[in-house]
Amino acid sequence: MERIITGPEAVERMRRQKLVLGATFGIRFITCDLNRPEKTGQVRVYSSCRIRPARRSEGLSVNSDHYLYFTDEDTDEPRQCFKKLIRAVCFSPSNEWYTVKWFL
Repeated sequence: MERIITGPEAVERMRRQKLVLGATFGIRFITCDLNRPEKTGQVRVYSSCRIRPARRSEGLSVNSDHYLYFTDEDTDEPRQCFKKLIRAVCFSPSNEWYTVKWFL
């Protein structure tokens, strides 16, 4: 049975994970780099992430509300993705993947 979650619910659960000590989430999304169009459309998966605030140096040409900012806990590197390109998420402790549906 496919587990489905709405996009806004997925983002809210990611934010709540930040409040739980040691809790992380996994994310699967399609890449889209507006500065390098030849590298878009790949699927990226990060298994251990935490929400983070945007940095001032991340001045983007698109409104920052369209992005999800997170840290890859495995490498401690800051990452970001377009929210609407998130395709699946999982949450600790069960780590079961949910398909994200933005448009129901």
